[in-house]
Amino acid sequence: MSPAAAVGALMVRLLDERHPFAGLRDSLPAFWNVVLASAALRARARELVDDAQALLARLIAADEGVTPDDPDVQLAAALITATLRTCVLTTGRRMMAGEKADDIYPDVRAFVGRAFARLG
Repeated sequence: MSPAAAVGALMVRLLDERHPFAGLRDSLPAFWNVVLASAALRARARELVDDAQALLARLIAADEGVTPDDPDVQLAAALITATLRTCVLTTGRRMMAGEKADDIYPDVRAFVGRAFARLG
């Protein structure tokens, strides 16, 4: 299984379980309101995304037997991270607009599948 397919499958599983990392819980808008109101928390959220991308690059590099700074590894990690971020932000925007997790679940799950399928 490719790294993109593995992350996509993980994201679908997290959605199915309503895990907080998937962003599909009715309680999450309150959390994100706190984060969005704080410059420090917004900066930390960006750092966490950067850290996740660096970890992903290390994992891909180890699997492929190359260094994490290999340009192809960096590109793969960046594309996967961007796709994951887009999925979470798209869900978050809908939740922040007042939509309910159960109502948008089918659309979100389908979008996640399409998004990661685009990575091949």
